[in-house]
Amino acid sequence: MKPSDGSLRRHPLDEWLSFEHESIQKFKKTYPELWMIFGESIDLARAVPFEIGHQDGLTKIEMYRLFLWQKVLHYQTQSLFLLIQSQLDAGFALLRLAAELSRDIARISDNEQMLDIWFKREIESSKYKKYYKFLKQFPDEEKVYEIYKFASKFGVHGH
Repeated sequence: MKPSDGSLRRHPLDEWLSFEHESIQKFKKTYPELWMIFGESIDLARAVPFEIGHQDGLTKIEMYRLFLWQKVLHYQTQSLFLLIQSQLDAGFALLRLAAELSRDIARISDNEQMLDIWFKREIESSKYKKYYKFLKQFPDEEKVYEIYKFASKFGVHGH
């Protein structure tokens, strides 16, 4: 793009990408140990669905859960990059989505009826809301629920 004075100016999207890249690089240089931990965590999180996906005889429901776990990882990774760039609202919103989807995967388990409810969650929202709740009596799910509440308070509804 050329301004009216004839000088060259970078495209606004190129400027934005450059800013994002610079802020991520700054984080990487400032916190190299965290950067390594994040990378190793992402590698491990990628390896698990990869290994599962290469097993013979996965059922339809197992394939759906595998796909959904990959979506959780995507949300978490995108959230991490947004948080690194101090885009807290969007980062926490994606973290909330990851927590919700993790809960939903747990509810689906190996139950075809629960998968059917999940697919129809927009049409039959009351049925979905009835069955798809955090079960706080389980320690792991309680932790995910705490993340969900935090991300809701400071992200989605915090602006």
